[in-house]
Amino acid sequence: MGTPSVGVMTTAFVDGAELMAQALGLPGYQFAVIAHPISSASDTELEAKARATLEQAHRLLVAAEPAAVRAKPPIPEGLGSGV
Repeated sequence: MGTPSVGVMTTAFVDGAELMAQALGLPGYQFAVIAHPISSASDTELEAKARATLEQAHRLLVAAEPAAVRAKPPIPEGLGSGV
C-alpha cells in the first residue's frame, strides 16, 4: 500500500499544487495548507501554524480511502522525476 503521506504547502502554492495533481491524474487531491508567508512568522506564529497543519494532515490521513491511497497513476511524459 505504500507509506501514507500528506502534501503540505503554503497558500501561495495551492493553485500550482492543484494543477500538478490534475496533471498527474489526481484531480481533487487534498493536501494540508499553511498560511503564507512563513519566513517572517515569529516562533509562536510558526508553532500555531504547524499545529493547525498537523490537524489538517491528521484529518486527511484518517479520511483517506484505501482505493485512493493505493492508486498510483502513471506519470505523464515530460513530468518524470528525472532520476
